[in-house]
Parts: sequence; C-alpha cells; structure tokens
Amino acid sequence: MKWQDYKDEFEVDGSLRDIYVLDTNVLHWQHLLAFFRSGVYKYSCTINCEQAALPLSAGEMFDAAYELRPLLSVNVGAAILNCHFFTKEEIEFDLDPSEIQSESQAEEVFAFMRQIGQILYKEVVLTPENAQDAPIFKFLPSVGQIQYIPCDT
Repeated sequence: MKWQDYKDEFEVDGSLRDIYVLDTNVLHWQHLLAFFRSGVYKYSCTINCEQAALPLSAGEMFDAAYELRPLLSVNVGAAILNCHFFTKEEIEFDLDPSEIQSESQAEEVFAFMRQIGQILYKEVVLTPENAQDAPIFKFLPSVGQIQYIPCDT
C-alpha cells in the first residue's frame, strides 16, 4: 500500500475511526489485557474517571458496579487509541484521524492491528466511526498483512 493511495482515509472530517475485533468473549479480552501488561505499548487506564491499574481479570472491566466503563488509552506512535469496554462481544478502539499525518504513523496503527489480530487469531478492521460493516483496512491472520479496501464511489 502506498500513502498516496489511502491518505484520504485519515482526512479530518469531525468523526473518529474505529478499530474492531468482532465476535469476542472474555477470554479474548483476557489475552488482550495480558498483551498490554507485557509492556509493548505504553497505556493508561481510568475507572470511574480516576487513574487505576489495569485489572488482572478482564471480567472485572465489565462489572456492573462501575458507574462508568473503564477506559484504556494506548499510545501507538503519535496516536492514542481509546478502548471503552462497551461489550464483551467486541473489542473496539477509537482513533482520531488527525493523529495520522504520514505513512509511518499509519504503519504504526497497522502494526498494532497486526499484533492484536495475531494474538487473538481474529480479523481486525479499521472503519469509519460506528461502521463495523464498512472496513477501510482489514487484517486477517491467515493472510498476515493489512489489506486496503477502497470505497467504490
């Protein structure tokens, strides 16, 4: 993929981009949390709007006792990806497209997608905000690389 071919996908338009891993369960979340604890990426966690340690159990992140869902913010190069723990059935990170200004910055996000996909052995897609069914980029573990899916307009 060449930056010139896909840079418009990160054009600032007032919306976020989302990275999804669909059809997940608590075990997938547990693997994801273990990955972050390994220290590959710098991250921070807040629970009920206060700094907190990343819980050891993924199940805790969905505990109804939390007034507000936990927020996991992961530094991926120049970008900060935010995970809100909406549901056990999908992992979602949001991305501000203004943080992707170059091919190297996009490649850092793609590397993150590849790592998550390989760890969970699941498809990972980057989409427009709230558009799970409209992938712009896709990682399939069986293929091993990011695929660009240009919109037919």
